Amino acid sequence: MNVTNQAQREEENRMEGTTKSTVMCSPLLFAPVAPKHHTNVDIVASSESRVPDRPENVRVRTTATTATLWWDPPSDKSILVRGYTVSYGVATPSRRIVIEGPNTNSFTLNRLEPDTEYVFSVSAYNEADGEDGEPVLLSARTLQNDGTVAVSWEDPNPEQDIENEIDGTQRHYLIQYGIYQSEELSKMRSNSRHVLLSGLLPGKEYEVAVKVVGDDGRESPWSIRDVVLTPPDPSQKISQYDWDCDFEKDLCGMRNGDGVHWIRAGGTPAAESGMSLPMFLSQKIS
Repeated sequence: MNVTNQAQREEENRMEGTTKSTVMCSPLLFAPVAPKHHTNVDIVASSESRVPDRPENVRVRTTATTATLWWDPPSDKSILVRGYTVSYGVATPSRRIVIEGPNTNSFTLNRLEPDTEYVFSVSAYNEADGEDGEPVLLSARTLQNDGTVAVSWEDPNPEQDIENEIDGTQRHYLIQYGIYQSEELSKMRSNSRHVLLSGLLPGKEYEVAVKVVGDDGRESPWSIRDVVLTPPDPSQKISQYDWDCDFEKDLCGMRNGDGVHWIRAGGTPAAESGMSLPMFLSQKIS
């Protein structure tokens, strides 16, 4: 190359204000790709070759008028479950409810009777012969309503007495009850030997008596009066002391009032524990 021509070109570039630069690019480097990891998934095909096993861990919780049942599905996942059957009733689970779908694991029964023993059963089903699997049976008692007392008694009069000309379809019972040592007493009639007294005040002692009345109006004497304590109001403080003093509180100089309710210290009364109060008619109709 001619040195003079090269010098001229450099001078021209300088005069035009341009600058040439060289950019060096590093070659692209590719990291090695890790091999793919394959996850093995075991898929168990459910069949309906037989009915499902029993549900597991079945339990129940009750209120005065409801019962909620919970359960876990059967342990054998190879048998298809299409749903569950819940049955219930008094003495025997005669009422049946079918729940479609295997994902439901609880159910609430409504409109039950308070203070009543119920029998429940839970089973799984599919479309195999027999459909319903073996049920799980359990029983539970509904709670008492607040302000209620269950009363039952025995009648010493025979169901059919020729001398008295009274039979079980004609006689009825008169129940008298009120706050202990109060002059305000209420009465109710019943054809059965058990009643549920409702609308009672919490934390109060009530005295109860029963008599039998014949179809012709003849009456037996009143039974021995029994005293029962209704469940206390949970919002009030409770003091406890000996039952003898509680029963004869007038002799002890103690009164209910001023936000304090006295209750027995010697055990839970029958009505509060949900058990029927036994009463006996000591004399026949004369």
